[in-house]
Amino acid sequence: MIEYTNKLYIRQLCAVIAVLLVFNLYLLAFKIQLLAIIPILLQSLMITMIVKRSKHMILLIKIWAILMLIGGGFGLIQVLAEWGLYALGEEGTPGVLSIWNVLTKGVLVAYPIYVLIDLKSILVTLSPEEVVV
Repeated sequence: MIEYTNKLYIRQLCAVIAVLLVFNLYLLAFKIQLLAIIPILLQSLMITMIVKRSKHMILLIKIWAILMLIGGGFGLIQVLAEWGLYALGEEGTPGVLSIWNVLTKGVLVAYPIYVLIDLKSILVTLSPEEVVV
């Protein structure tokens, strides 16, 4: 069983996961993107494990953060490549160079790093003797 030492961190993590879950449900329902099923399952499992305080939650959060970091990193590389094309006078993809796109890609890189750095400091694993039901 897991005990949380920083309740604000866990609430903020749950809020971010919930927002991403709603966004992926929107993609599945209205944009018919079947690939959204994978993050929906992963994020639903994460919320369940956080609420149940499962000891396997740490591994799942690490996997989620690493996948998010990889995806955000590739998106940031795409934006930088588009900036390079624009600087060379080539035509780029419309909308990629918007400030909103740059900010979202930056957050998708920065947030998982924050999660991975602070994850161990907010969790305490309790032994079976210490668990109070």
